[in-house]
Amino acid sequence: YRTDLFRRIGGFDARFVTAEDIDLNLRAVRTGAQILYDPKAIVFHRVRPTVLRFLYQAFWNGYGRKQLTEKHGTLWGHYRVRRLLRNQHSVLAIFRMAAALVGYMTRVATGGDRRLDRTTPAP
Repeated sequence: YRTDLFRRIGGFDARFVTAEDIDLNLRAVRTGAQILYDPKAIVFHRVRPTVLRFLYQAFWNGYGRKQLTEKHGTLWGHYRVRRLLRNQHSVLAIFRMAAALVGYMTRVATGGDRRLDRTTPAP
């Protein structure tokens, strides 16, 4: 992002556990900004060293998706369970989806967390 756009939309929302980049993208697009795809871009992702750490990450990703829904409204209306399950081609992928669902439902059940309970205003 250009610095002026980043500042105008309020930067990252520090209340998010994960998905703060998705939140930033949604807010940018709503201002009319375009997100471009560059096939030459190189992206580095940190691989989790164990399956347990991988599932831990999936849990918090699910939790963050619920935070996105709370802030931006329904984001998942176009998802269909059959399609999601059809795209899971390994046992690990199914476990990842299950861990994310548990994270999402944890957010639903608890109604919040430390980060969202802060008095810091949302961007």
